[in-house]
This record gives sequence, structure tokens and C-alpha cells, in this order.
Amino acid sequence: MKAELNWIKTDERHQSAETEFGTAWIRTDRAGKVSGIYLCGGETSKWVPESEEEETLTGAKLIVDLLLAGARAAREISRLC
Repeated sequence: MKAELNWIKTDERHQSAETEFGTAWIRTDRAGKVSGIYLCGGETSKWVPESEEEETLTGAKLIVDLLLAGARAAREISRLC
């Protein structure tokens, strides 16, 4: 299991954390709900919240953890091939 990400509030509506794949960003709207999750590495991937839970910072951080777990699994599978 990887260590917990160190999230930094970069401005009023963005938080970022460094990962082994690049920078993860969480963007919120003016009401404080998460409007987008971005993983920026070789390519930029965007996730748009699909539920009320995902619109919270806690939910968004969980989504980032899940996306990173998927990326780690894909990396391991590609090493086996």
C-alpha cells in the first residue's frame, strides 16, 4: 500500500498532490463542490463526479486513490507481458 498523498491547497478552488504518475488535481466550484479531478502525467486524465459523495473532497480523494490503484495495476500487468 502506498503512503497517503500530501494534498496542498494551491488556491481558492484547487488542491494538488504529487504521485508516482505525476500531479493529481482536485478542482471545486464556487459552492465548494468538486467539479473535476485531474491526473497529469504523460497524459492528462479527467474525472467528473457522478454522485454527491464524489462531489466532496473526501470522495474526490478516494477517487484519486482508486485511479492510482488502477494505474499501478496496469503498470504491473504490462511488466508481466
